[in-house]
Amino acid sequence: MPSLRGLARAVGYAVLGGLIGFTALIVAQAFRPRLEIPIVVDRSLPWVLFRGFYGIERYSGPAGFAYTHPTADIRLPGLDRNVAWTFTVTGRATRPPEAGGQELAVFCDGVVAGRHQLSGSVDALSVTAPPRKTPGLWLALKVDPAQTIGNEVPLDVGLQVLKVVLAPQGFAWPARQAMRAAVAAGLATGFGVGFLGLGLSLTAGLLLLQGIACAVLATHGLGAFPPFTDHVQSFAIAAALVLLTAAILSRAWRRPPAHTWQAALALTAVVVVIRLLVLVHPSSQAGDSGFHLTRFAGVLEGRFFFLSDAPGGQFPYPVGLYVLASWMRELMRDQVLLLRAIAAVADACAGLLLFLFVRRQTSSPGAAMATLVLYFATPIGFQTQARAYLTNAFAHAAATASLTLFGPAATGLVETARVAGFGATAALAMLSHVSSAVTLSACVAVLALIWIRPGHPPSWRRAGVWALAALVLAAGASWAVYYRHFDGLYRARPSAPAVEAAAEAAPLLPARPAPRVPVQRYEPHQTQWAPGWPALASRAGAAPVYAWRAYGPGVLALAAVGLPVAWRRRRVDPVASLALCTTAVCAGFLGLGLLSPIDLRYYLAAHPAIAMLGGLGAAAGHAAGGPKRIAAWLALAATGAAAIAYWFSWLA
Repeated sequence: MPSLRGLARAVGYAVLGGLIGFTALIVAQAFRPRLEIPIVVDRSLPWVLFRGFYGIERYSGPAGFAYTHPTADIRLPGLDRNVAWTFTVTGRATRPPEAGGQELAVFCDGVVAGRHQLSGSVDALSVTAPPRKTPGLWLALKVDPAQTIGNEVPLDVGLQVLKVVLAPQGFAWPARQAMRAAVAAGLATGFGVGFLGLGLSLTAGLLLLQGIACAVLATHGLGAFPPFTDHVQSFAIAAALVLLTAAILSRAWRRPPAHTWQAALALTAVVVVIRLLVLVHPSSQAGDSGFHLTRFAGVLEGRFFFLSDAPGGQFPYPVGLYVLASWMRELMRDQVLLLRAIAAVADACAGLLLFLFVRRQTSSPGAAMATLVLYFATPIGFQTQARAYLTNAFAHAAATASLTLFGPAATGLVETARVAGFGATAALAMLSHVSSAVTLSACVAVLALIWIRPGHPPSWRRAGVWALAALVLAAGASWAVYYRHFDGLYRARPSAPAVEAAAEAAPLLPARPAPRVPVQRYEPHQTQWAPGWPALASRAGAAPVYAWRAYGPGVLALAAVGLPVAWRRRRVDPVASLALCTTAVCAGFLGLGLLSPIDLRYYLAAHPAIAMLGGLGAAAGHAAGGPKRIAAWLALAATGAAAIAYWFSWLA
């Protein structure tokens, strides 16, 4: 049980966290008082706040518009009404002037605040909501007459909304629920970190990071209102409970964890809270969420066999993430949030396991902590989740976890548990995404064959043998459970029809010409393949650009420093050996993608290896002292700051 001193420290840190959260929100509100509600493609308007609005459609480029019903409401609970607010709505009429035109009436709290005769072009109507003592604002838009659009499914529409802005005429306090959420998040995180026993400086830094992030998110778009404010509190409380559980268990075992482990756990908790909040923010893009929601619904109905169009042909689409989520669906009503949360938490656990692996094998706390920071800071890791490639993100986390369990260990129970964990996580990765299954199998097989060669320590050779055996068992289990149902696909290589409509008949799918896969905007693994030397030269020339985007300059610079360090230590350091082998295998898959249409997600597969190389490079710079130590610390700090900025760049 915690001592009174530990309890007092936790309470003190909780108060500090609440103060930081409140202060950061007030400062952010002062710098960003305007409430701009983006109408952007691939986003949605929360139905709790916006009623009578249709889905967002494309207007020009990323800009979008949303049709309203003839009458639509905007409700902003908790908005400070001690000052007047100017409400401006920009939109277009849905009825041409020659047909009689339309009139827009805006109501504030049930009272008409303004009327405007809409023209055929873009109109902007501004009204003033007067101050009052009761917080909250209710706006209503009424367009008369309505216009019917659509042939197959007629819709009665009012206004084509392009932009909504609210600006206070003076200083306005943040919305009440935003202040409650900021204080509650700071209290919860401070209390949890206090139980871990971290020092004041590190704790204050983590609380400041979370407080500023929550403040920025709360003052961006609709972040000051439900349901986002509910997520702020629930995510922070959940993270605090994890920290409390870890602290209590460490005291119960009477083996307090090392200071670096405490710092790693606290950092991971704060990072996963911030990243999840960015992902579920109303201004964050939906990505492939709808696709996964459809597949998840199919799994809940008992359909498990799907195919996917991908570079190189048709492939089975495993359902490991969906099956796991089906066991947890009672935890959250929002199924997209459930899938995102599982993928994000799995990625955080993989990062922690990577930290433990480097810490155990190198006996270097600095290298382990730098690896953890770089793992979270690498752009492609967050990009996969931001675009909602959730099955790939989850499988990647499982594959990373399995790699961390592949290494020399003491004989007996520890080695048995590690081999069992490696096999289980490898099978989970194989049952979640085909690309992860292939890249993980290749990396483990190559490294195991290298380790069992003469000249390596007996513990390495034993680990290689056990890893090969566990890999074969994991592959056999995944084939028996899922992939054997696609034997017809492997023989005839048909292309998938509408898979959701015929998923039960996956082994008997008819053949049809494979479609051309279009070039994706930022996906280095899905560049369209074409034969010929000019196309090959173009793909090869794009590879460095893709690597720069996938990993970022800071991570690549530290990895370049760590590469010769790893090469020198490859025969004595399992971390160096694993990082070099994984990087080499992924480079081989890059070559395969350049020469053939078979293109796997090798940039993502190399993510943990690049982070380990960067961790070794940062530790080497720190050990060198002098200017090199300063350069290593500056590179880590700059990389972390760039990563946070990159996360927030996904908001509209």
